[in-house]
Amino acid sequence: MNRPLIVWLGWAFIAMTRLDSAPRPVALFSDHAVLQRGVPVPVWGKAEPGEQIRVSYRDVAGEAVTDENGRWRLMLPALKSGPAGELIIEGETRIVVSDVIVGDVWFCSGQSNMGWTMAKSHESQGDIASADMPLIRRFRVERQASDEPLDEVKGEWVLSTPKVVPGWTAVGFYFARELHRHTGAPVGLLQASIGGTDIETWMSPRAIDSSVAGAAVRSRWVELLETYPQRKATYDTEQAAWKERKLNAGKTESAFSEDEPRAPIGPDSGSRPSRYFNGMVNPVIPYAICGLLWYQGENNAGRFEDYADLQVRLIRDWRERWSNPALPFLFVQIPAISSRNATGQGWALFREAQSKALAEPATGMAVTIDVGGPSAHPPYKRPVGERLALLARTVAYGETGVPASPRLLSATPDGSRLLLRFDSGGSPLVLREPGKSPAFFIAGSDKKFSPARAQLIDGMIALEADAVSKPVYVRYACQNYPAVTLYNTEGLPAAPFRTDSH
Repeated sequence: MNRPLIVWLGWAFIAMTRLDSAPRPVALFSDHAVLQRGVPVPVWGKAEPGEQIRVSYRDVAGEAVTDENGRWRLMLPALKSGPAGELIIEGETRIVVSDVIVGDVWFCSGQSNMGWTMAKSHESQGDIASADMPLIRRFRVERQASDEPLDEVKGEWVLSTPKVVPGWTAVGFYFARELHRHTGAPVGLLQASIGGTDIETWMSPRAIDSSVAGAAVRSRWVELLETYPQRKATYDTEQAAWKERKLNAGKTESAFSEDEPRAPIGPDSGSRPSRYFNGMVNPVIPYAICGLLWYQGENNAGRFEDYADLQVRLIRDWRERWSNPALPFLFVQIPAISSRNATGQGWALFREAQSKALAEPATGMAVTIDVGGPSAHPPYKRPVGERLALLARTVAYGETGVPASPRLLSATPDGSRLLLRFDSGGSPLVLREPGKSPAFFIAGSDKKFSPARAQLIDGMIALEADAVSKPVYVRYACQNYPAVTLYNTEGLPAAPFRTDSH
């Protein structure tokens, strides 16, 4: 081999080595990123041990030295919105991250309803066609599960366009669009959601074990693992028989409407405690964000007794990990659902469990009782996202006078009537088709509830029932699939409530 070729190869090797040792930020800091405005911004990644790292954006900068494992992390001073710029990361070599903007970043997590796409959302065609909004961007955290906390995240920032938005979270898109229209600021969505997951898979081990339901969560998982081989064998037999019946029905052109057997919960399921916290939440922390959006619960509805405390523990734990005890947490109360209602009022009791998180500071609940249907996947996601945006304006941005769902203040006996007073959410109350189907039920001290007639009188709801001479208690929309009649003139529904739960 001649000497010039050897020299060239040597320089090429050195260049490749220097490239490999470049300061590598985590994937969150990549082209088209959205950085959170108004707060210090952590930036982190890896490089060679002992390497001096400098990160700059516009007129601010931060420095750090990598530790013995090559990890580095620094803080940029609080940033203001403005034109897109370059995030420059310098060490032994230099990396330029282009088209980086500053705005509001929201972490969107949960199960399938958070992942429900624009393409599947009803009446979204026009919204998709007009989705050329480069100041709205999404980073979808790629699915990865782990039994140990990970520190690497996979994904990329993508600008909103009609071409890509059909695959976006519909709830997240409508939320971001409404906020952007109102504030004018760029909006970034960090989406980490997986269908068919329980809340405990999104919780850290510490959060689970701090809950009064923690022991039940642990023992349930142990039992599921122990019984999985037997349940899997039973499923395989039932699945084979189902396929055979379906095939035979097809041969004879007979109607076939049997539901396919559901695969049993097993070692790799979304019920496994902490597996998606470790793989998809932990690697994102401590990326600077404006708040948290949470749409999850259908998988836990059968265990509503445990959910209230589990959700509170998740909120507190995530806030602690993001070092912000007042980090806004906005969640979706599941809507009316007419399927899987063999448990009586299971869905209704679960909604009540969800609402208890409102006792935590800086929380908000989007009421969606009116957008449900026969499936646990209601296809109308625009009102869900827009109602979350209204909550954000109050909880995250501190606006006053923002429309809100009506909220019960008191229920006062008045002879044969029960008078309900409300915080109407900023606009007058409305009763829609009150005689069509009973939504209100009242009872005396015996707690025997009867359907009630409802009248709107001077901003109050007056309830009466022939079977209840001295009403004391009231329930509104406390069924799995209730009638929904109480709104305000802004079109926001009242959440289900009852006064006999104390």
